[in-house]
Amino acid sequence: MRKSRNNESREYESRDHEETEGRSFYNNDYVGILEIPKSVIKENHDYYYERRSLKGQIDSALEIAYSKQWRPIEVSRDTSRFDMGLYESDDIAKKYICKGDTILLERPSEIGHYEKRALEDLSIKRAKDSNAYKFKDTDPTANSLDKN
Repeated sequence: MRKSRNNESREYESRDHEETEGRSFYNNDYVGILEIPKSVIKENHDYYYERRSLKGQIDSALEIAYSKQWRPIEVSRDTSRFDMGLYESDDIAKKYICKGDTILLERPSEIGHYEKRALEDLSIKRAKDSNAYKFKDTDPTANSLDKN
């Protein structure tokens, strides 16, 4: 329950910014895995939505995703999609599946497994090389719950 304007409580002050005129809001909402159209999903592929712009500027996160073999999915693969070509003003959204400031990406699951293994190996190496830990002669993953 919200306090009245006359009550200058901390609760009210923390929400005061919501009513400030001229405040800029940006569409940085998370787009979940359930928002992926079923018609585009291929077996043995991973999917996620990546931010493509931030405050109207091209975001480097998309470049990083491309360097890790993530690729955008063309709208023609979404058979349930209504053709917005005539109404869409965003050239990228005309060609690829987008939601707000995000774009749907895919890559083969095998690449993700290699990437995960490389990060795990790097973490183990750093743990062994660090003076803060006593893993010089032992396996840092010996007590791990996630051992394969």
